[in-house]
Amino acid sequence: MKFGEKIRLLREEKGLSQKEVSEKLNISLRTYASYELNQRRPRTQSRWEEIATFFGKDVDYLQIDDIDKKAAILESYRRDETRLLYSRFEADATGKIIPFLQQLGWTVERAYSIGHYRYDLAAHLPSVRIFFEFKLFPPHTPLTRYLYNIYGIVSTIPKDAERETYFFVISSTNDLKSESKLRLPQNLEIPIKFFSFNQSRKEFDTPELFKLISSLSQ
Repeated sequence: MKFGEKIRLLREEKGLSQKEVSEKLNISLRTYASYELNQRRPRTQSRWEEIATFFGKDVDYLQIDDIDKKAAILESYRRDETRLLYSRFEADATGKIIPFLQQLGWTVERAYSIGHYRYDLAAHLPSVRIFFEFKLFPPHTPLTRYLYNIYGIVSTIPKDAERETYFFVISSTNDLKSESKLRLPQNLEIPIKFFSFNQSRKEFDTPELFKLISSLSQ
């Protein structure tokens, strides 16, 4: 329901004519009639407040059309559902990785922060450390921007003279690895490794992840 329909119904509930309402609000009949026809809307916040107070409603109720409200609600649901999917993806993947790391003696920290960036997972040994990023990509998502973003993030990781450093990206697509060969420098000071996790099977499509972790553990 739009603004004009709302105030028309509110006016009719009060048993008033357009002329009576326009006089009480100290606006012209022509202006008020144009409101009800959705041809115009109040131009100032004070006018919105006067109309809302007269009809005993909040300004937001008058300003937000129901179609906009429904769209906002649907968008909120979509964001919540997306967050849930991301959370499940990360939980399923870490459920495979963390026990493996711990079995090999790694110290594992969730939501590890350095500077202004928080890493999803970090694992440490005296001579090596790995930062993990988990990424669920919706279908047909362009990957180039993400790759450049990751490259920028990795370039900000402080150097550690005592330990080798790696950055592992665990994603829902097999395409990142091949795409990275086209988009990123290949001899990075901190290597970026890409692995894919199949959430429906709850298995890694890239078994070399565990082979690499095992070799780094020695």
